Amino acid sequence: MKRMLAVIFAAFAFVCIAGAQDVWNVVPDASGIVSAFNDANSRVVSIDCSFTEEKYVDVLDAKSVSTGHFSFAAPDRILIEYLSPEKSSISIDGDKMKIVSEGKESDVNLASSRQYRRIFSMFSGNSTGKGRLPEAKAFERPGQYMLVFEMRQGGLSGTVEAVLRASDMSLESFRMKNGEDYTEFRFTDKVICTE
Repeated sequence: MKRMLAVIFAAFAFVCIAGAQDVWNVVPDASGIVSAFNDANSRVVSIDCSFTEEKYVDVLDAKSVSTGHFSFAAPDRILIEYLSPEKSSISIDGDKMKIVSEGKESDVNLASSRQYRRIFSMFSGNSTGKGRLPEAKAFERPGQYMLVFEMRQGGLSGTVEAVLRASDMSLESFRMKNGEDYTEFRFTDKVICTE
């Protein structure tokens, strides 16, 4: 009986210790992590990776999962290719965005998009594109950091949670939340080229 209790206690302790590694601890001063993230990203020339996107809409009580490929080339070229469940793509080249879905193409001039300018100004700190990320809260656990941004500007509101790999400050996932609704991207198979 004593041996069985010892085994149960050891197993419980192992589960508690392993579970504790998933706990996010508050970092009192987020500025160092934000600075390291900005510095690492300023050196990125290109990124290629796979992604999984999960969306949840509370009103519909529905979750959808998509997979695809993401590419970035400095200074401002992005390609997001959705591969399943349906094929579509979003490409951005400077101020021009093209969306291809169900065989139809639509072009958007981002310079004249009020919503895009609002989002861009939130992340740049002002409307000129020169500035910093909004104030963040920072958390850490072994091998990772998480930055949490509260977004409140105009009609846009919500929270963005960015999980970073501590070794190179690359983005592992990010989640945009508004109430119970969210969209989360998880990135894998990353190839990052820096200067």
